[in-house]
Amino acid sequence: MDTIVDPNFSIVLPGGCNGRCKFCFWKEEKFNPHGFLNGLSDALTGLPEQFWKISITGGEPTLSPIIDEVLNMIREVKERWPKVVFTTNGAELERTAFKLKGVVDFVNISRHDINDNKNYEIFGTDRMIPTMEEIVGHNAALNRHGIETTANCVLRPDLDPREYIKFAGPMGFSAVCFRKPHVEGCTLEPTEQERAFNDHTPIGESSCPVCRSKTQLIRGMRVVWQTSIPEPSDIMPDEIYEVVLHPDGELYADWSKRIPLEIPNEEEKEETNRASQSEEKLDEAVSAKGSAA
Repeated sequence: MDTIVDPNFSIVLPGGCNGRCKFCFWKEEKFNPHGFLNGLSDALTGLPEQFWKISITGGEPTLSPIIDEVLNMIREVKERWPKVVFTTNGAELERTAFKLKGVVDFVNISRHDINDNKNYEIFGTDRMIPTMEEIVGHNAALNRHGIETTANCVLRPDLDPREYIKFAGPMGFSAVCFRKPHVEGCTLEPTEQERAFNDHTPIGESSCPVCRSKTQLIRGMRVVWQTSIPEPSDIMPDEIYEVVLHPDGELYADWSKRIPLEIPNEEEKEETNRASQSEEKLDEAVSAKGSAA
C-alpha cells in the first residue's frame, strides 16, 4: 500500500470515557497495558519519517491509567514528532495539564454548546464534564505551559455558530473547530451553517478524497470548518491515510481494524536498504552501459 504525503499517527488511549455522546463512533475495548506500551514504542521509533504528527485521543485520554507512561515515552522522542495534538472533553485536565508541557503542542477541548446544561445533555452526562468557568481555568493553565487550545464542536441543526464564536474568545480558546458529525452517508459537502459565512474570505483551505478543511477569521477568532469520511479506507483502500494504534496495542491502517500493519524490525529494515541499494547500483550500471553504447 502507498502512503499519502502527510499521514497522521493516531494513538487511541485505553481507559474508557465518561461521556456518552450519541454521535461518537468510539467503542470501548479491552487492553493489555504491557502490549499497548510495546506497540507504542515500536511505532514511535519504527514508523517512516513521513509520519511526523501524533494525535492522542480516546475514549477520554485524561482518564487512561497509562497516560503518564504514554506522555513520557513521547517526551523521550519529541524531536522526532514535532506536532502532538491531544483531544479531550476536559474530564481531568486540572490534574493533567502540567504533564502535557513539553510533549503536547495543541489541545482540542470538546465543548458542544456554550450553555453548561445543554453541553451535559449532548455528552449524555455531567460526570466530570467541566463547566464554562472551569474551562477558562484549564485554558489559562495550558497557555502558561505554551499550549494552544481549540474548542471542538460537533455541528447540529439548532447550534448558532455566531453565538458560540462570541463566547469562545472569553473562554480562552485560540480557535474554534466546527465538525460535521460522523454519521452514515456523511459527505464532504459544507453545511448551511458553514455556507452562512461565505462572505468571509478563507485564510486556509485543504482537501483530499476523504476530508476537507476551511479556515476563516470570524469576529477575530480563527474558525475551522472540518468534515471527513468516518472510515477513510472505504474511499482509499489502496493508500494509507492514517495509522492507528488501537487499545489492544495493535497497529492498523484504519479505525475499523480491517487493515493490520507491522513495524519492520532492524533486520528487515537493513535487508530492505540493501535491496534498495542493489537496485540503485543495477540501474546505474544499466545506464552507464547504455551511455557507452
